[in-house]
Amino acid sequence: MASLITCVALYQWGKGFALAGFLFSGGTAGFSFFSDLWDSFREFLHTEHFPFAICDYQFYEAWKNIALAMFITQRGLLYAIPAGLFLLCSWRARCLGKTTSVLPLSIEAVLFSTLTLFNVHAFIWFSALLGYWLVIGPRSIRLHVAKLLGVSFIPATIFVALVTGLFFPGGSMARVIHLKPGWLQEDDGFVEFWFGNFGVLPLCTAALVLLIFWKIEFRLASPERKRWSVSRFRFRLIKRDWRDNSVRTAAAFVIPAIFLFLLACIVMFAPWEWDNTKIMVWSYLALLPFLWQYVVKPLPRLARATLCILLFFSGFVSLWGGIDLSHTGWPIVNRQELHDVELATRDLPVNETFAAYPGLNHPLLLSGCKLVEGFEGHLHSHGIEYRPRLRQLNVLLSGQTDWRQIADELHVRYLFWGELEQRHYPQSLAPWRQQCTALAHGEWGAIYDVNPQPTSVSDR
Repeated sequence: MASLITCVALYQWGKGFALAGFLFSGGTAGFSFFSDLWDSFREFLHTEHFPFAICDYQFYEAWKNIALAMFITQRGLLYAIPAGLFLLCSWRARCLGKTTSVLPLSIEAVLFSTLTLFNVHAFIWFSALLGYWLVIGPRSIRLHVAKLLGVSFIPATIFVALVTGLFFPGGSMARVIHLKPGWLQEDDGFVEFWFGNFGVLPLCTAALVLLIFWKIEFRLASPERKRWSVSRFRFRLIKRDWRDNSVRTAAAFVIPAIFLFLLACIVMFAPWEWDNTKIMVWSYLALLPFLWQYVVKPLPRLARATLCILLFFSGFVSLWGGIDLSHTGWPIVNRQELHDVELATRDLPVNETFAAYPGLNHPLLLSGCKLVEGFEGHLHSHGIEYRPRLRQLNVLLSGQTDWRQIADELHVRYLFWGELEQRHYPQSLAPWRQQCTALAHGEWGAIYDVNPQPTSVSDR
């Protein structure tokens, strides 16, 4: 369902070009498809063995295929991408004066405020875009932006505080923001890195900036000069009319999108530099409809097709290689185990805390239970100081002599002992098996009540 809604949002934002840009994003890495094919063909001529196998050629690149590297693996983007695209569509319609295509202010406020619950980097990008418009944006949207920010301020602030740990001691996303000019370039050469990751996209973007402000007018050379001309055509640059609403709208999206992309190449908004792609992707998506309108569409058909191949072929073969028939997918959870855990926790108080291994897809988390600690990667990337509690949790689950005291300090009522816990704490003494009451148990594991008060046993 989320994929279908995303396709609708992409088509509404930039028609087929935006869909292709989302599915087939990439640079030049995928063109090694031809060299691999040629090498396999040569080996076949000598050995009659054809070893060619298509793969995700962008797997080791910094700028990966969006669909494979982000949309499938980052579940929060299943909401953030379509929500963000619908916001962009509504704001573009407001800039163009198409009142029949805009979303109500209340819907925009809900979509914008809740972005941070699903992807905080998307919220950062959209907040920066609105801030730019509020200061130097088109007059047609500046008042609306002020209203939107005013309505969204309280709920957005609360959600940001919850997600980034501002309500907890030492919690602040500011700790993860740092400078690293060049993003992930490292020792790679400038041209090799940026051309390998983005291909001709930077050149197209530079052309887009030029063509937003200037129009190229082609015309045939005069007959008397035709014999001396190198080309039959002549062209000249004509300054666009800045009073044109479509020109101002394009500039309102393109200029801040490019600025935010360049900013993300210098300032890191996450501990892992690759996570800056969650900001870069929005600049990329914001540019797509204007790239088509000003750069790609005006070209002759053959040139247009060639440019689309240069832009999207690498991403196309990488997507093809990433979802071929041998691909087994990404496991999330065992359905039977999740069902059993949901039954076991159904009658337990929802406000009580569980001690369990803080795994990404722990069945307790997927059942809506409250855990001492969430997934380490999420906490770290959002600036939440998690290590002291994690050390306490490790001591508790290791079954050391003071485990009950630590459980009291962490306000733990229940302890979950399943496959993940046994795998990550193989040397645990597990004293709760003898000292605590098992409220539920099965092949999935067991739930113990660490409260010293006696509780009846129930098998589910």
